[in-house]
Amino acid sequence: MTLPEGLIYAPGFLTEAEERDVLGLLTTFELQPYVLHDRPSRRLVRSFGLALVTGANDAGPAAPVPAELQWLRERCAALMRREPGELADLLVTRYPPGAGIG
Repeated sequence: MTLPEGLIYAPGFLTEAEERDVLGLLTTFELQPYVLHDRPSRRLVRSFGLALVTGANDAGPAAPVPAELQWLRERCAALMRREPGELADLLVTRYPPGAGIG
């Protein structure tokens, strides 16, 4: 399988228990419709760290990354050979049935 440049596959990146924990935490987040050009889409999102400013091509401050996900931020940063603080934002997206990726 050929992956696009910049995309990697990391088998075992999460254990099954870690995956269950993350998925359980994600279900507790209040998600809102993603708004593009003043029109809400079917996809639901929650931003941490930075969030798109509605009606602008800019980002503004959002709630900090939850403490329960700091370990995952650190693991992702290590995989990318970056410092955790360089990962400035986290976007949680849920695509319900029928929601497309534009």
